[in-house]
Formats: sequence, structure tokens, C-alpha cells
Amino acid sequence: MRNKVMVVDDMPINCDILEEILEDEYDVITVGGGKLALEVLTERHEEISALLLDLMMPEVDGFAVLEFMKNHGWMDKVPVIII
Repeated sequence: MRNKVMVVDDMPINCDILEEILEDEYDVITVGGGKLALEVLTERHEEISALLLDLMMPEVDGFAVLEFMKNHGWMDKVPVIII
């Protein structure tokens, strides 16, 4: 079973590039914004090995995602790399 990496970025080209780079080694979940990221994290946080996160997004930005993760105690379990 391969590790899952979630990429959160509102720019589809960035998601595509990162998925292409990572797909040989990881199962990649791409998410187009912070609001959807919160939904995916709520449902699947236990299976996500790492999160690549854009900070500057409309609606729900990366800072809100980080705050949400902190409030749920997931920061110690899911490493976050800011992109």
C-alpha cells in the first residue's frame, strides 16, 4: 500500500505538475481549494501521509486549513509542506 499525499492549490496547473512529479511514488489526491480540502481532511485525514498546501487561495486560504488542522489535533499526524 502506497502513502497518500494531498495537494491543495487553486491553480490546476500546479496540481497537475505536482501530481506528475509525485505519482510514481505516492497516491496523489489533488484538491482545488481550501474549502474542499477541509472536507477531504475531515473524511480522510487518517490516510493522508503529507499535505502540500498553497497559502494564497480564494474563499478558504491555506492559513484557515492550518488552523482547522490545529483545532482537530491533526498537525502532529499530517506533515504540511507549504507550496
